[in-house]
Amino acid sequence: MNSAEKGISVVLPVYNEEDNIEYIVQSVMNFIPNMAKNYEVIVVDDGSEDQSSNAIERLSCVFPRLKVICLPRNIGYGGALLSGFRSSKYPSVFFMDADGQFLISDLHKFVPHIDNFDIIIGKRAVRHDQLYRALVGKLYNFLICLLFKINIKDITCGFKLIKKSVLDELQLESTGGFINAEMLIKALKKGYLVKEIEVRHYPRKKGKPTGASFSSFRAKVVEMLWSWHKLRHGFFV
Repeated sequence: MNSAEKGISVVLPVYNEEDNIEYIVQSVMNFIPNMAKNYEVIVVDDGSEDQSSNAIERLSCVFPRLKVICLPRNIGYGGALLSGFRSSKYPSVFFMDADGQFLISDLHKFVPHIDNFDIIIGKRAVRHDQLYRALVGKLYNFLICLLFKINIKDITCGFKLIKKSVLDELQLESTGGFINAEMLIKALKKGYLVKEIEVRHYPRKKGKPTGASFSSFRAKVVEMLWSWHKLRHGFFV
């Protein structure tokens, strides 16, 4: 029995996903018991302005193992993930974007590797995003690898499985989209083992994406440059 089979915490960050969250939670709840006897699903509502919170509340009445964290205001993707990570209790922590672009069933490819690797990350086999979003993602990935001297194909892929002990050790700080990069940079600098596995990626059918807006990209670049500055001066650990 590997770490994930002993227990897994699933973290789903949510911001304005009223059209997707019910399907996502139901698919996770149907699949995860096949992976682990002990599990929890943590939905973090990052101050949604639509009806996401109402949908999540209804789901919590249906699924007893659904843990809900409602943030009073929108603090960012990283902040939502950190809230879920801190609340998690099992040896393995998995997180997935709740926009319907990933399939939870791809997690079955990750679980067999969790005892030999510390972080297993998704690599979108074919990225189904708008051209602008895809180009921004490639540019951002290139800059991260260049500045921090790492070699990861798909840093921002929101489909990752991590050992809880590693999460606790990394002491992540980013409250924005830079958290994916921060996690991998710190893990690799500390000598943790990272494995990339291809996952399926689908076009968003409902809702509006926010991660590739100009303001979001600018915020990630600012965090990236500040972290690079701290690394050069020995403070990014």
